Amino acid sequence: MKLTDLIDRIYVINLPERLDRKAQISSELKVQGIDWEANQVICWPAIRPDSAADFPTLGAHGCFLSHLAALEDALSLTQGWILILEDDAVLLPQLQAALPELAALITNEQADLIYLGSCQQQDQLPHVSLFAPSQHPIVGAHAYMVSRAFLSELIPYLQACLIRPAGHPLGGRLHFDGALSLFRQFNPNCRTWLAQHNLIEQRFSRSDIQPHWWYDQWPIIRQFAAWARQFKQHQRHMTIKL
Repeated sequence: MKLTDLIDRIYVINLPERLDRKAQISSELKVQGIDWEANQVICWPAIRPDSAADFPTLGAHGCFLSHLAALEDALSLTQGWILILEDDAVLLPQLQAALPELAALITNEQADLIYLGSCQQQDQLPHVSLFAPSQHPIVGAHAYMVSRAFLSELIPYLQACLIRPAGHPLGGRLHFDGALSLFRQFNPNCRTWLAQHNLIEQRFSRSDIQPHWWYDQWPIIRQFAAWARQFKQHQRHMTIKL
């Protein structure tokens, strides 16, 4: 079983100039037996706007627009599930073992939104199930699945966030993962499930969303920083395996 057996379309959000990120996520997908395929696995061009436009940062504005555009494109599907991946996603080995339980969750129509990973601290206690329903805010939007049937409720809310000002009580111009959490708060009918342990996490790499650190401004030092991030990622994987 492959991830593409369960999901009708995968969008990988990638700035066209970040060829390094595209190469990395291509390798991640290949390990899972997935290649770029027209209409099923799409390298979606991320948007770099001209200004922050009252979002927390310019990158946050672009991230929001990019996710929303991919979701709007998915309206062309008539049914099924879509997966949104950011190009710094790391598909962990345990993802393959989780596919049967993920398939059951989808087949039994128990979910509308499924997070395959988050950026918040997760407990290390054993779980009977790999997935659990969640009503809490979830940090991170680097790997989430949405039912095509639920897009008609989610997309209008996200579009309204672009119109409302930052700080609006219903959700305005904010980080995309925050908008998803607010949507779930205001729409308790959205059945959300979260992987109890990350199946997909974010790579330690230079970000186009957060402001760059000083060492990302100098080419030679930037390379050392990249090596340090790769080592940190390796250490995390070793910890997970142990």
